[in-house]
Formats: sequence, C-alpha cells, structure tokens
Amino acid sequence: MQGPMVVTQWINNHYYFSTVDNKTYGGGSKVTTNITGKFGVVEGNGGDLKMGLPLQSLYESDEEMYHQPLRLTVVIQAPLDRVTEIVVKNNNIKELLDNEWIYMMVMEPKQNNMLFQYKKELNWMATTKNKYNSTNEEVFNNQPILV
Repeated sequence: MQGPMVVTQWINNHYYFSTVDNKTYGGGSKVTTNITGKFGVVEGNGGDLKMGLPLQSLYESDEEMYHQPLRLTVVIQAPLDRVTEIVVKNNNIKELLDNEWIYMMVMEPKQNNMLFQYKKELNWMATTKNKYNSTNEEVFNNQPILV
C-alpha cells in the first residue's frame, strides 16, 4: 500500500491538475515549448517554468479530453483490520485518505468480499448489500459489520 498508493496518487494528481487548470499547473502546448537547461521547459521564449503535462497529452481535440479528471480510487482485497493497521502506521497515507486525495475501498475476504469504503479518521462504511447486510450502515472506530 505504501509505495503503490503514494506513487499512483502523484501520477493521478499530475494528470488531474494539468487537466483542470493547464495554464497554471500544466505544461502548455508542445508546439511552443522550449527546453530550459536540463531542468524544465518554458512556453515561448520566456516566462515561468512549466511543471505539468502538455495539452497534447491530455486533450484529444481543443475541447475533448482523453480522460475525465478524477481523484484516485484504490480497491484492496485484504482483511479490514490489517488495512487499518497499515493506515494507522503511515501518517502520509492517512492524510491523503482523510483529505480525500485518494478514495479507498477494501474487499473483506472474511466477510464474503463485502466492500467497505474508508471515511475520515479511520472510520469505514459498508457499501455493498448482501444477504447478511441489507442496508448501507456506517461503521465507526474500525468495528466492521460482522457476518
């Protein structure tokens, strides 16, 4: 969880911000980009360094994007208590989850692969209905619905 979730979040945010506001967070157009030293690019013959992805990597046409800018959703099949332990030990992951930069769902193999969605401050919500759980119930303080 620690490495893959953080790295995919970096990549996802790179696409997200470059798509949402390419002028500020993107790389501008490849057509007018100039390499500056060995550390960055500028658009045209001067200005601020560009930090994001170029328009041509994000847009199929002037108005149609290749992908919708969405926050990353991670789905893990593992025991819910083990995933919670990992989140508790890794404050960086917890902050990304609590601030909703990443959405996480856990398929609990001990409960017929029932899905639980992470909510802020180590709380979980059951998100699937099955013969054991007919409603979506809030789950607090890491006390999952037992079947």
